[in-house]
Amino acid sequence: MTRINRSVYLLLSCMYVVAQSGIIYAKEITMKIETGVVSCYYNDVQIPKNSGSRFSLTDDFSAAEQGFMRLQLVYEINPKTRIEGLIAPLSLRASGVTSGNVSFSGVQFNAGEQVNGKYRFDSYRVTYKKLLADKERFKFWLGGTAKIRDAEISFRSVMHSAAKLNTGFVPLLHFDMNYRFSEKASISFAGDALAGGPGRAEDAAFTAGYEFSKGNRIYGGYRIVEGGADVQEVYNFAGLNYYFIGWAIGFNK
Repeated sequence: MTRINRSVYLLLSCMYVVAQSGIIYAKEITMKIETGVVSCYYNDVQIPKNSGSRFSLTDDFSAAEQGFMRLQLVYEINPKTRIEGLIAPLSLRASGVTSGNVSFSGVQFNAGEQVNGKYRFDSYRVTYKKLLADKERFKFWLGGTAKIRDAEISFRSVMHSAAKLNTGFVPLLHFDMNYRFSEKASISFAGDALAGGPGRAEDAAFTAGYEFSKGNRIYGGYRIVEGGADVQEVYNFAGLNYYFIGWAIGFNK
C-alpha cells in the first residue's frame, strides 16, 4: 500500500469510526478532496548545521513540479464551533550533478556525482476553531491547530546514500476569513501560522468557491507554504507554491 493510499485509508477509517461511535456529535460533516500541482521556489539544506554542507535543492539541483493531494474532514459541532482534520502528504524530487564536495547527514558526496534527492514533508493536523465575527456576508474564525510533521530529506547516488528523518509536533494559530458574494459564490483566506524560536511555519490559501448543489461545492485557488527550522541537528527552510482545485461534499446528520 502506497503512502498516499495509507493516508486515504486513515482518513476514511477515522470518518467511519467517529460517525458510527458518536464520539463527536456533528450537525454537519464536510469532506474536502483537493489536488493540483506544487513547486518549490526555494529549499535550503544543511544537515547537520555545524558540519554539513549548505546547499539548495532548487538552485544547485533541478526540482520539478509534482502533483499532490490533500484530504480534510470538517465537523460542524454547532454554527459557531468546528473541528477539522487534515492529511496533507507531500513528496518532491530533485536531481543533478554536484558541483563540489557535499557533506550531507554524515556522508560525503564527491564533486561530479549524479545524485537523486527527495524532500518529503507529510502533515497531519487537527484544528479547533470558533466563529468570532458573523456579518451578513463576512465570517471570521479563529482557533488553534495541532500539527504532526513527518519529514525526510534524502540523497542517493551510485556510490553513496544518506537520509535524515524528522517527526515532531508543532502548535499553530489558525485563522479563516470568508466573504460571500451570493448564496453560492464565495472567497476565503485561511491558514495556519507560527513564528518564533528556532523556526517558523506558514500555510495560507486564497480560495474561490461555488456551491453548485446543496452540500456540494467546487473550489480552487493558490496556497503558499513556507517555513523550517534552524537547530544544531537540522537547518532547512523551504517555500512551496500550490495551485489547486477541490470538491467539498457535505453530509448532514
